[in-house]
Amino acid sequence: MAKNIKDQLEQENKELKALNNTLTDKCFKLECENNELKQQIDDGQLVLRHKEKNERGAGRKKIVTTEVKNEIYKLYEACWTMDELAKKFKLSKGTIFNVMHEPQ
Repeated sequence: MAKNIKDQLEQENKELKALNNTLTDKCFKLECENNELKQQIDDGQLVLRHKEKNERGAGRKKIVTTEVKNEIYKLYEACWTMDELAKKFKLSKGTIFNVMHEPQ
């Protein structure tokens, strides 16, 4: 019975060693691939493209474009009131206020 357990443990040990060798080989290949990619980036052959914050376009859409903002600034400088701007652009007074007070 003890010999049977010993044989099972030896078999399991062999299997684990084989699995370890396989994983070590895969790890080495991945390290080599990673080094090649780093070298390509350094040589300018490969350009990293950063992932957009929100690729599928979910979330709030911008209500006021930069063109509209520029026009709001011009009209405000021409003495238009925030009420008048809100009516002209069909925006709330709060939105006009935020546009006027956000950093440019």
